[in-house]
Amino acid sequence: MNRLLVLALLFFALCNPVAAGELEDMTAKAEQGDVIDQYELGMAYYFGDPIPQDYKQAYIWLSVAVTNGYDEAAAKRDKAALELAPDVLAAAQAEAAALDKKINPPRE
Repeated sequence: MNRLLVLALLFFALCNPVAAGELEDMTAKAEQGDVIDQYELGMAYYFGDPIPQDYKQAYIWLSVAVTNGYDEAAAKRDKAALELAPDVLAAAQAEAAALDKKINPPRE
């Protein structure tokens, strides 16, 4: 029985590219401006792995990644947008702009 449990945990770990503990680190790095983590966080929300699927959050983080130069995120961001009602998309666009401004404050 223990062997089966170990194999199941190993399978889960191998199939789950973002472990729960890594998610906190990824979020912190994304909020500090790491464009790769912004993209990966957006993809985690897009696919719902290891967090619940949330197209609005996916759109927000993928938009921030695009704004910060990760052009490859644009296609997934646009697919996430198709999943959102117009009012939710408008809110996501506003939140993405505010988040990007927070991450990259304008220079004086």
